[in-house]
Formats: sequence, structure tokens, C-alpha cells
Amino acid sequence: MALANERDEAHGAAAEFLTAIRSSGQVVCTSDFVLGETITGLYRTLGAGAAEKAMTSILRSVHRGEVSLLRIAPERFNAAIALRRKFEDKPHISFTDLTSAAVMRELGITEVFSGDRHFGQIGFVLVPS
Repeated sequence: MALANERDEAHGAAAEFLTAIRSSGQVVCTSDFVLGETITGLYRTLGAGAAEKAMTSILRSVHRGEVSLLRIAPERFNAAIALRRKFEDKPHISFTDLTSAAVMRELGITEVFSGDRHFGQIGFVLVPS
């Protein structure tokens, strides 16, 4: 969200970090659940015109292979259910975030490009810090 919203206080740091990731040849991964949540957030905060532009840019990045769009298949969904039960003491962590955590654990990813501090509570490193 910070990348698409220039008024967001984290926009500058997020844009610099994404540029560094792309320059290093790494591919950014996201999931269909996260993309859906992002599109909803874009329309709520930016309005239709700016949200459509941001959504088109994201989808173009997926099409070009700059962003890997991972599907939350039943196995990943079930892993997220298990995490929901494991972290029952953290009710503010969204189920979408838990699907991301399930994918990251599956793939051995330890860092997450997010401003959501909940990821730190379940063992991931937030970047940029």
C-alpha cells in the first residue's frame, strides 16, 4: 500500500527498498490473497482512478515476471489454519497474513516486505526495518 500511496509516510523507504531488491535480481513474491487485500485497500484509500492505475502496474509486474504471484492452494490454506490455531493468543493477525506466513515457512523465506508488525511477532524479520 505504501508503494502506491505517495502520501504514506513509508512510501519513500518502501520505494527505495523495492528498487534495491529489483536491482539485485531478486524476485518479489506475493500471494493471490495478499493481492486481493491490496486491491481492496487501494480502492478504499486512493479512489478508483489511482487504484486502477496502481492495480494495473502490479498486474503488469506479475505478467513481466518481476513479481511472482503464488496461489493459496488447499495445502497452504490448511497450513494457515494450523498457524491460526498456534497463534490463537494473537487475534489481530489477519488470516491473509497467516497465509503469507505459511507460504514463507514453506519456501524458507525469513524476511517480509511489510509494515505490518504482526509478522515480527510470529518469527519473521520486517524489511525495510
